[in-house]
Amino acid sequence: DGKFVKDFENKVCKFVNSKFAISVTSCTSALHLAYLALELKNGDEVIIPGYGYLAAANISLQMGLKPIFVDVDLETFCVTSKDIEKKITPKTKLIVVFNIYGNVCDLDPIIKIAKIKKIPVLEDAAQSFGSLYKSKQSGTLTDIGTYSFQATKIITTGEGGMVVTNKDKNFVEKLKLY
Repeated sequence: DGKFVKDFENKVCKFVNSKFAISVTSCTSALHLAYLALELKNGDEVIIPGYGYLAAANISLQMGLKPIFVDVDLETFCVTSKDIEKKITPKTKLIVVFNIYGNVCDLDPIIKIAKIKKIPVLEDAAQSFGSLYKSKQSGTLTDIGTYSFQATKIITTGEGGMVVTNKDKNFVEKLKLY
């Protein structure tokens, strides 16, 4: 919570055009923080891509949530709205999308479904910092975005992660509390 961390958060906010950014120890921690702030409860279902790093699924299991895996497009390795729509149930409380290898999911149809169903979308942009979708930065296109700054990522601090959001200040205070 020092000067350099705040400076980094402000620079990320400016670069990605986000209202809020909170630094954490890893992207896994960023995902966990988002799940907690969204107040997901035991038995809730979380839609997660079946291809990619398993942190989102592991956190779901640790919290007593049920991961529901969806297929990815074989060209982009990103999820599509078609399989997501098929897997939504009344217990679905979050949709997680991964932007993989710099590719950003085709988010418009996913966001449209999520709005109709009133389900938040979390964009894991660990592998797409700086990638654009219709001239907007990855990680900022949904309710919550997460980034990784681990040694093999596009921007690195050696380790670390970040949560970004344009949601209201009350939600941000929950993130900070956790």
